[in-house]
Amino acid sequence: MKKNTPLTAEYIAQGADDRLKPEARELAEQVFFMRKKLEEMREELKDEPLVTEYDNGGQQRGTHVNPVFKAHRDLVLTYAKTLKALEDIIGKEDPNENEGTLEELRTAYNLNFSKANGTEGDKVKSLWKK
Repeated sequence: MKKNTPLTAEYIAQGADDRLKPEARELAEQVFFMRKKLEEMREELKDEPLVTEYDNGGQQRGTHVNPVFKAHRDLVLTYAKTLKALEDIIGKEDPNENEGTLEELRTAYNLNFSKANGTEGDKVKSLWKK
């Protein structure tokens, strides 16, 4: 990457097989989005307790892990899986070595989603189905 080249989803997707560039762009956009959310969460979480008390009103009281940390953990795991999927697509030295139909490639990389299909969250969730 040249010094002045901005790191964009489009730039990152250049390394993907032409047939998978739309998916690579989508994954790159998701990675950027999640990274920003993780940075925001990290700032918000610095003063939060790891463990919180609960009282469900039914004579049950106790402590449990603060739900905001569970949300953070889930986002970190999703971020890592999305980044790995993106790296798998653009990591080949010669993207033309990918063989098979577009659907076979999507299945091989677990990328069975499209912009016309579902919400942004559904697209990311599709990465987990392995």
